[in-house]
Amino acid sequence: MTIMNRNRTLLSLAFAAFLSTGCSGGNSTVSEATSAKVAGHWQYQSGPLLNGAQLGTVTWLDADKSGAATILAKAPLHGTIGCASAVIAVLNDTVLSLQTPTVFGNVGNTTYFLYAVTADTLTLTDADQNVTTFKKAASIPAADQCTALTSSAVITIPAASQATTRTSLGSDGTRLWWTNAAEDSWVPFNPVTSSAGALAPAGNYRFVIAMQGSDFWDDCFCGGGNDLERFTSAGVLVDSFDTQVAPISHYIDIRAGTWDGSRLWIAGNDDANQSAILKVNSDAEPDTLDSFITTDGDVTGVAFVGTKLYVTTYFLGPVLVELDPATGDALTTWRFPANFPDVYGLAAIGTKLYALAQGNDNLFALVELDI
Repeated sequence: MTIMNRNRTLLSLAFAAFLSTGCSGGNSTVSEATSAKVAGHWQYQSGPLLNGAQLGTVTWLDADKSGAATILAKAPLHGTIGCASAVIAVLNDTVLSLQTPTVFGNVGNTTYFLYAVTADTLTLTDADQNVTTFKKAASIPAADQCTALTSSAVITIPAASQATTRTSLGSDGTRLWWTNAAEDSWVPFNPVTSSAGALAPAGNYRFVIAMQGSDFWDDCFCGGGNDLERFTSAGVLVDSFDTQVAPISHYIDIRAGTWDGSRLWIAGNDDANQSAILKVNSDAEPDTLDSFITTDGDVTGVAFVGTKLYVTTYFLGPVLVELDPATGDALTTWRFPANFPDVYGLAAIGTKLYALAQGNDNLFALVELDI
Protein backbone atom coordinates (compact mmCIF):
# COMPACT_ATOMS: atom_id res chain seq x y z
CA MET A 1 0.00 0.00 0.00
CA THR A 2 1.39 3.44 -0.91
CA ILE A 3 1.72 6.14 1.73
CA MET A 4 -0.97 8.20 -0.02
CA ASN A 5 -3.40 5.30 -0.12
CA ARG A 6 -2.59 4.47 3.49
CA ASN A 7 -3.43 8.03 4.50
CA ARG A 8 -6.71 7.93 2.63
CA THR A 9 -7.51 4.66 4.35
CA LEU A 10 -6.69 6.12 7.77
CA LEU A 11 -8.90 9.11 7.13
CA SER A 12 -11.72 6.88 5.90
CA LEU A 13 -11.41 4.60 8.92
CA ALA A 14 -11.30 7.53 11.33
CA PHE A 15 -14.38 9.10 9.79
CA ALA A 16 -16.13 5.74 9.74
CA ALA A 17 -15.36 5.39 13.43
CA PHE A 18 -17.04 8.74 14.02
CA LEU A 19 -20.10 7.64 12.07
CA SER A 20 -20.30 4.39 14.01
CA THR A 21 -20.56 6.34 17.29
CA GLY A 22 -23.72 7.97 16.00
CA CYS A 23 -23.60 11.40 14.38
CA SER A 24 -27.28 12.24 14.66
CA GLY A 25 -26.55 14.40 17.66
CA GLY A 26 -23.90 16.51 15.93
CA ASN A 27 -20.91 16.92 18.24
CA SER A 28 -22.65 15.48 21.32
CA THR A 29 -20.15 12.59 21.51
CA VAL A 30 -17.16 14.96 21.59
CA SER A 31 -16.09 16.44 24.91
CA GLU A 32 -15.87 20.20 25.33
CA ALA A 33 -12.18 19.81 26.13
CA THR A 34 -11.62 18.10 22.78
CA SER A 35 -13.46 20.83 20.88
CA ALA A 36 -11.51 23.51 22.72
CA LYS A 37 -8.22 22.01 21.56
CA VAL A 38 -8.59 23.51 18.09
CA ALA A 39 -9.84 26.89 19.30
CA GLY A 40 -7.37 29.74 19.09
CA HIS A 41 -5.44 32.09 16.84
CA TRP A 42 -3.49 29.83 14.49
CA GLN A 43 -0.80 31.41 12.32
CA TYR A 44 -0.23 29.68 9.02
CA GLN A 45 3.17 28.00 8.61
CA SER A 46 3.00 25.72 5.55
CA GLY A 47 0.77 23.51 3.40
CA PRO A 48 -2.08 23.97 0.92
CA LEU A 49 -5.02 23.95 3.40
CA LEU A 50 -7.58 23.49 0.59
CA ASN A 51 -6.56 22.18 -2.82
CA GLY A 52 -7.82 24.29 -5.71
CA ALA A 53 -8.89 27.21 -3.54
CA GLN A 54 -7.80 30.66 -4.70
CA LEU A 55 -6.57 31.80 -1.31
CA GLY A 56 -3.59 33.99 -2.15
CA THR A 57 -1.27 33.55 0.82
CA VAL A 58 -3.03 32.09 3.88
CA THR A 59 -2.08 33.96 7.04
CA TRP A 60 -4.36 32.81 9.87
CA LEU A 61 -7.03 30.35 10.92
CA ASP A 62 -9.01 31.91 13.75
CA ALA A 63 -11.37 29.52 15.57
CA ASP A 64 -13.48 29.69 18.72
CA LYS A 65 -14.92 26.96 20.92
CA SER A 66 -18.29 27.07 19.15
CA GLY A 67 -16.71 26.05 15.84
CA ALA A 68 -17.05 29.45 14.18
CA ALA A 69 -13.87 30.26 12.30
CA THR A 70 -12.31 32.78 9.95
CA ILE A 71 -9.71 32.07 7.29
CA LEU A 72 -7.51 35.08 6.63
CA ALA A 73 -5.27 35.56 3.62
CA LYS A 74 -3.17 38.26 2.02
CA ALA A 75 -2.82 38.75 -1.73
CA PRO A 76 0.86 38.34 -2.60
CA LEU A 77 0.98 41.07 -5.27
CA HIS A 78 -0.42 44.14 -3.51
CA GLY A 79 -1.35 43.01 0.00
CA THR A 80 -5.14 43.09 -0.08
CA ILE A 81 -6.47 41.25 2.97
CA GLY A 82 -9.21 38.68 2.50
CA CYS A 83 -11.24 36.91 5.11
CA ALA A 84 -13.91 34.27 4.81
CA SER A 85 -16.14 32.72 7.43
CA ALA A 86 -15.86 28.97 7.97
CA VAL A 87 -17.17 26.34 10.39
CA ILE A 88 -15.02 23.76 12.15
CA ALA A 89 -16.65 20.65 13.57
CA VAL A 90 -14.50 18.37 15.74
CA LEU A 91 -15.95 14.94 15.00
CA ASN A 92 -13.77 12.85 17.31
CA ASP A 93 -10.23 12.76 18.67
CA THR A 94 -8.70 12.45 15.19
CA VAL A 95 -11.11 13.89 12.60
CA LEU A 96 -12.53 17.34 12.04
CA SER A 97 -14.45 18.93 9.21
CA LEU A 98 -13.93 22.39 7.73
CA GLN A 99 -16.91 23.91 5.98
CA THR A 100 -15.97 26.75 3.62
CA PRO A 101 -18.14 29.11 1.59
CA THR A 102 -18.43 29.33 -2.18
CA VAL A 103 -15.81 32.09 -2.38
CA PHE A 104 -13.26 29.29 -2.51
CA GLY A 105 -14.13 28.58 -6.14
CA ASN A 106 -14.71 24.90 -6.78
CA VAL A 107 -14.09 23.94 -3.15
CA GLY A 108 -16.94 25.67 -1.32
CA ASN A 109 -18.02 22.61 0.66
CA THR A 110 -17.05 20.45 3.62
CA THR A 111 -13.55 18.96 3.72
CA TYR A 112 -12.45 16.34 6.26
CA PHE A 113 -9.02 16.30 7.89
CA LEU A 114 -7.06 14.20 10.32
CA TYR A 115 -5.92 16.69 12.93
CA ALA A 116 -3.30 16.78 15.66
CA VAL A 117 -2.85 19.43 18.33
CA THR A 118 0.14 20.03 20.56
CA ALA A 119 0.65 22.92 22.95
CA ASP A 120 1.32 25.36 20.13
CA THR A 121 0.87 23.47 16.83
CA LEU A 122 -2.15 22.41 14.77
CA THR A 123 -1.70 20.08 11.80
CA LEU A 124 -4.42 19.21 9.29
CA THR A 125 -3.92 16.28 6.91
CA ASP A 126 -6.30 15.78 4.01
CA ALA A 127 -7.12 12.58 2.14
CA ASP A 128 -4.30 13.21 -0.35
CA GLN A 129 -1.73 13.41 2.44
CA ASN A 130 -1.33 17.17 2.13
CA VAL A 131 -0.31 18.52 5.52
CA THR A 132 -1.06 22.08 6.58
CA THR A 133 0.59 23.38 9.73
CA PHE A 134 -0.36 26.29 12.00
CA LYS A 135 1.35 27.73 15.08
CA LYS A 136 -0.66 29.11 17.96
CA ALA A 137 -0.35 32.78 18.84
CA ALA A 138 -1.70 34.97 21.62
CA SER A 139 -3.34 37.38 19.17
CA ILE A 140 -3.58 38.34 15.51
CA PRO A 141 -1.67 41.50 14.54
CA ALA A 142 -3.86 44.38 13.46
CA ALA A 143 -2.09 44.50 10.09
CA ASP A 144 -3.34 40.97 9.31
CA GLN A 145 -6.90 41.44 10.49
CA CYS A 146 -9.99 41.95 8.37
CA THR A 147 -11.83 45.16 9.20
CA ALA A 148 -15.61 44.95 9.03
CA LEU A 149 -17.16 47.58 6.79
CA THR A 150 -20.05 49.47 8.32
CA SER A 151 -22.70 51.51 6.56
CA SER A 152 -24.47 54.71 7.56
CA ALA A 153 -27.49 53.70 5.52
CA VAL A 154 -28.80 51.05 3.17
CA ILE A 155 -30.98 52.80 0.62
CA THR A 156 -33.73 50.81 -1.07
CA ILE A 157 -33.95 51.05 -4.84
CA PRO A 158 -37.52 50.94 -6.22
CA ALA A 159 -38.51 48.03 -8.47
CA ALA A 160 -38.76 50.27 -11.53
CA SER A 161 -35.18 51.48 -10.98
CA GLN A 162 -33.47 48.15 -10.26
CA ALA A 163 -30.10 47.63 -11.95
CA THR A 164 -28.71 45.10 -14.39
CA THR A 165 -25.74 43.01 -13.29
CA ARG A 166 -23.78 44.39 -16.25
CA THR A 167 -23.70 47.96 -14.99
CA SER A 168 -21.25 49.77 -12.77
CA LEU A 169 -21.99 53.02 -10.92
CA GLY A 170 -21.38 56.62 -11.96
CA SER A 171 -21.63 59.98 -10.20
CA ASP A 172 -22.28 63.42 -11.68
CA GLY A 173 -21.51 65.05 -8.33
CA THR A 174 -25.14 65.24 -7.23
CA ARG A 175 -26.78 62.03 -8.40
CA LEU A 176 -25.72 58.43 -8.89
CA TRP A 177 -26.37 56.67 -12.21
CA TRP A 178 -26.59 53.09 -13.42
CA THR A 179 -28.18 51.08 -16.24
CA ASN A 180 -31.61 49.68 -15.47
CA ALA A 181 -32.60 46.01 -15.33
CA ALA A 182 -34.28 46.21 -18.75
CA GLU A 183 -30.93 47.43 -20.13
CA ASP A 184 -32.43 50.27 -22.14
CA SER A 185 -32.21 53.33 -19.84
CA TRP A 186 -29.96 55.23 -17.46
CA VAL A 187 -31.27 55.56 -13.89
CA PRO A 188 -30.64 58.79 -11.92
CA PHE A 189 -30.80 58.52 -8.13
CA ASN A 190 -30.40 61.10 -5.39
CA PRO A 191 -29.07 59.26 -2.33
CA VAL A 192 -29.65 62.26 -0.06
CA THR A 193 -33.40 62.18 -0.66
CA SER A 194 -33.45 58.43 -1.47
CA SER A 195 -35.36 59.19 -4.65
CA ALA A 196 -35.04 57.94 -8.21
CA GLY A 197 -35.57 60.29 -11.11
CA ALA A 198 -37.21 59.60 -14.45
CA LEU A 199 -35.41 57.00 -16.54
CA ALA A 200 -33.25 58.49 -19.30
CA PRO A 201 -33.57 56.44 -22.50
CA ALA A 202 -30.13 55.15 -23.43
CA GLY A 203 -30.73 52.57 -26.13
CA ASN A 204 -29.49 49.03 -25.94
CA TYR A 205 -26.01 47.89 -24.90
CA ARG A 206 -25.07 51.07 -23.05
CA PHE A 207 -23.91 50.04 -19.61
CA VAL A 208 -22.71 52.78 -17.26
CA ILE A 209 -19.03 52.61 -16.38
CA ALA A 210 -18.40 56.20 -15.25
CA MET A 211 -19.58 59.78 -15.55
CA GLN A 212 -17.52 62.70 -16.86
CA GLY A 213 -19.51 65.71 -15.76
CA SER A 214 -22.99 65.03 -17.13
CA ASP A 215 -21.71 62.71 -19.87
CA PHE A 216 -21.82 58.91 -19.68
CA TRP A 217 -18.91 56.59 -20.36
CA ASP A 218 -20.61 53.34 -21.42
CA ASP A 219 -19.41 49.86 -22.34
CA CYS A 220 -21.46 47.70 -24.68
CA PHE A 221 -19.92 44.50 -23.24
CA CYS A 222 -19.65 43.23 -26.79
CA GLY A 223 -16.56 41.61 -28.25
CA GLY A 224 -13.74 41.82 -25.75
CA GLY A 225 -15.38 44.56 -23.68
CA ASN A 226 -12.30 46.71 -24.28
CA ASP A 227 -13.84 49.87 -25.73
CA LEU A 228 -15.76 52.77 -24.20
CA GLU A 229 -18.13 55.32 -25.70
CA ARG A 230 -18.94 58.74 -24.28
CA PHE A 231 -22.53 59.99 -24.67
CA THR A 232 -24.20 63.22 -23.68
CA SER A 233 -27.34 63.00 -21.57
CA ALA A 234 -29.24 63.40 -24.85
CA GLY A 235 -27.62 60.25 -26.17
CA VAL A 236 -25.22 61.94 -28.60
CA LEU A 237 -21.91 60.11 -29.12
CA VAL A 238 -19.03 62.55 -28.53
CA ASP A 239 -15.98 60.33 -27.96
CA SER A 240 -14.79 56.72 -27.92
CA PHE A 241 -11.61 54.70 -27.51
CA ASP A 242 -10.41 51.11 -27.57
CA THR A 243 -7.91 50.05 -24.89
CA GLN A 244 -6.45 47.41 -27.20
CA VAL A 245 -5.26 49.77 -29.96
CA ALA A 246 -2.81 52.67 -30.12
CA PRO A 247 -2.24 55.07 -28.55
CA ILE A 248 -3.59 53.33 -25.39
CA SER A 249 -2.42 49.83 -26.37
CA HIS A 250 -3.19 48.18 -23.04
CA TYR A 251 -6.07 45.75 -23.30
CA ILE A 252 -8.45 45.35 -20.38
CA ASP A 253 -11.97 43.96 -20.22
CA ILE A 254 -13.50 47.12 -18.74
CA ARG A 255 -15.74 46.72 -15.69
CA ALA A 256 -15.64 50.02 -13.77
CA GLY A 257 -14.33 53.56 -13.84
CA THR A 258 -14.34 57.06 -12.38
CA TRP A 259 -13.48 60.64 -13.35
CA ASP A 260 -11.08 62.45 -10.99
CA GLY A 261 -11.68 65.91 -12.43
CA SER A 262 -9.00 65.71 -15.09
CA ARG A 263 -8.47 62.03 -15.93
CA LEU A 264 -10.62 58.94 -16.50
CA TRP A 265 -9.60 55.87 -14.46
CA ILE A 266 -10.92 52.56 -15.80
CA ALA A 267 -10.55 49.09 -14.32
CA GLY A 268 -10.72 45.57 -15.71
CA ASN A 269 -8.74 42.40 -16.32
CA ASP A 270 -6.03 42.07 -18.97
CA ASP A 271 -5.22 39.10 -21.23
CA ALA A 272 -3.49 37.33 -18.33
CA ASN A 273 -6.58 37.89 -16.10
CA GLN A 274 -4.60 40.38 -14.02
CA SER A 275 -6.70 43.21 -12.70
CA ALA A 276 -5.44 46.65 -13.80
CA ILE A 277 -6.51 50.28 -13.62
CA LEU A 278 -5.69 52.61 -16.53
CA LYS A 279 -5.38 56.37 -16.13
CA VAL A 280 -6.61 57.85 -19.43
CA ASN A 281 -6.53 61.41 -20.74
CA SER A 282 -10.01 61.33 -22.25
CA ASP A 283 -9.92 64.99 -23.28
CA ALA A 284 -7.01 64.39 -25.63
CA GLU A 285 -7.68 63.42 -29.23
CA PRO A 286 -7.00 60.65 -29.63
CA ASP A 287 -7.43 59.54 -26.02
CA THR A 288 -4.08 58.64 -24.49
CA LEU A 289 -2.82 56.48 -21.62
CA ASP A 290 -1.02 58.40 -18.88
CA SER A 291 -0.17 55.39 -16.69
CA PHE A 292 -1.53 52.15 -15.27
CA ILE A 293 -1.35 50.11 -12.08
CA THR A 294 -2.16 46.47 -11.33
CA THR A 295 -4.42 45.49 -8.43
CA ASP A 296 -5.59 42.43 -6.51
CA GLY A 297 -8.80 40.51 -7.11
CA ASP A 298 -11.46 41.48 -9.67
CA VAL A 299 -12.29 45.17 -9.47
CA THR A 300 -16.00 46.06 -9.75
CA GLY A 301 -15.94 49.72 -8.72
CA VAL A 302 -13.57 52.71 -8.65
CA ALA A 303 -13.96 56.07 -6.91
CA PHE A 304 -11.95 59.00 -5.59
CA VAL A 305 -12.69 60.87 -2.38
CA GLY A 306 -10.37 63.82 -2.64
CA THR A 307 -7.01 62.30 -3.59
CA LYS A 308 -7.79 58.91 -2.02
CA LEU A 309 -8.45 56.07 -4.45
CA TYR A 310 -10.93 53.34 -3.46
CA VAL A 311 -11.99 50.19 -5.27
CA THR A 312 -14.45 47.42 -4.66
CA THR A 313 -12.98 44.07 -5.56
CA TYR A 314 -13.31 40.36 -4.78
CA PHE A 315 -10.79 38.58 -2.59
CA LEU A 316 -12.36 35.81 -0.50
CA GLY A 317 -15.57 37.76 -1.01
CA PRO A 318 -16.33 41.44 -1.71
CA VAL A 319 -14.04 44.00 -0.09
CA LEU A 320 -13.47 47.75 -0.22
CA VAL A 321 -9.81 48.70 -0.57
CA GLU A 322 -8.00 52.01 -0.38
CA LEU A 323 -5.18 51.84 -2.93
CA ASP A 324 -1.99 53.76 -3.42
CA PRO A 325 -2.83 55.37 -6.79
CA ALA A 326 0.81 55.24 -7.85
CA THR A 327 1.48 51.56 -7.10
CA GLY A 328 -1.86 49.75 -6.64
CA ASP A 329 -0.75 48.55 -3.19
CA ALA A 330 -3.53 48.05 -0.64
CA LEU A 331 -3.43 50.59 2.20
CA THR A 332 -6.58 49.47 4.05
CA THR A 333 -9.05 46.65 3.38
CA TRP A 334 -12.65 46.44 4.63
CA ARG A 335 -14.95 43.42 4.34
CA PHE A 336 -18.52 43.93 3.11
CA PRO A 337 -21.37 42.69 5.31
CA ALA A 338 -22.44 39.11 4.62
CA ASN A 339 -25.91 40.24 3.52
CA PHE A 340 -24.33 41.89 0.44
CA PRO A 341 -22.41 39.09 -1.32
CA ASP A 342 -22.22 40.91 -4.69
CA VAL A 343 -21.01 44.45 -5.37
CA TYR A 344 -21.33 45.97 -8.85
CA GLY A 345 -20.17 49.56 -8.55
CA LEU A 346 -18.65 52.30 -6.42
CA ALA A 347 -19.03 56.08 -6.67
CA ALA A 348 -18.59 59.20 -4.55
CA ILE A 349 -20.67 62.29 -3.97
CA GLY A 350 -18.52 64.77 -2.09
CA THR A 351 -16.88 62.88 0.76
CA LYS A 352 -19.42 60.04 0.82
CA LEU A 353 -18.89 56.68 -0.84
CA TYR A 354 -21.74 54.58 -2.18
CA ALA A 355 -21.70 50.99 -3.38
CA LEU A 356 -24.24 49.43 -5.71
CA ALA A 357 -24.74 46.05 -4.09
CA GLN A 358 -27.00 43.05 -4.57
CA GLY A 359 -28.35 41.42 -1.45
CA ASN A 360 -29.16 37.82 -0.63
CA ASP A 361 -32.69 38.58 -1.91
CA ASN A 362 -31.17 39.41 -5.36
CA LEU A 363 -32.41 43.00 -5.09
CA PHE A 364 -30.06 45.94 -5.60
CA ALA A 365 -29.55 48.60 -2.95
CA LEU A 366 -27.22 51.55 -2.42
CA VAL A 367 -24.95 51.12 0.58
CA GLU A 368 -23.54 54.32 2.08
CA LEU A 369 -20.12 53.36 3.38
CA ASP A 370 -18.39 54.52 6.55
CA ILE A 371 -14.65 54.92 6.00
